[in-house]
Amino acid sequence: MSAVPIQPVENPIICKPFDEPADHWVYDKDTGAASRAGTRRPASYWYKVKRTGSTQQLLFQEEDRDDLPLVNMLRDDVRRWRESDYRGATPVTKELLRWWASPNRDRRLFFCQREAVETLIYLAELRIPGKSSRTGFKQFALSDDNVQRVLAGEPMRGVDLTDKKFWPKLVDEPLDPTLLPIRRVGCKMATGSGKTVVMAMLISWAFCNRGANPASTEFPNAVLVCAPNLTVKERLQVLRPENAENYYAAFDLVPVNLRKYLQAGKVLVENWH
Repeated sequence: MSAVPIQPVENPIICKPFDEPADHWVYDKDTGAASRAGTRRPASYWYKVKRTGSTQQLLFQEEDRDDLPLVNMLRDDVRRWRESDYRGATPVTKELLRWWASPNRDRRLFFCQREAVETLIYLAELRIPGKSSRTGFKQFALSDDNVQRVLAGEPMRGVDLTDKKFWPKLVDEPLDPTLLPIRRVGCKMATGSGKTVVMAMLISWAFCNRGANPASTEFPNAVLVCAPNLTVKERLQVLRPENAENYYAAFDLVPVNLRKYLQAGKVLVENWH
């Protein structure tokens, strides 16, 4: 006995890389037949489970999935924010986000790149600092209360999970109480989807906002990039604005009127072993 084979489809790619996905394939567990869901695939993680049944069936495992409620709520909120033309963001942030989303770019950016940057900016500039009122929205998929609970490492209210101890904690408390806690916010992207470009976009957002408002403490003027080895460290030198092959110019990430602000900060690329 073997696992049910997945039935191939004639055109497996049904979404464009520059637009938000609006459809995905689903496969019947009994027949392996594919059908279109008609909606974007919810954020989830996959895991292996043992099949139940005869002794022979126990030799096989099949994949199952579980939703990621926090990510799906964030997607809904960020989509709403995007459709409002980024209401509440700074003028520099709005200009950059519009620039990156333009369909007239010679080198268009993938939707996954833009959404990753939008999400991190939305959290860092509006939701985490408690500036949600700037958006003009009164109802969020991810409530302000749940944002603060996740920041504190507590499970969200209104979300039923079997084991809530695995909820992420966005703040690492230091062993030394005199030190400030470190907040962790990240995005998970597939290999080949352009993570280095996303890093360059985030640095552009930080430095251009700081350059336009030098006295501001909301935006950093220094970025530390930690690479896992010397090879990656060398590749990430393109994140330094002064580098001759920097990604800001190569991917046209900053409008001409904002380029002077890239020099408002310093990028340090180091490695760890």
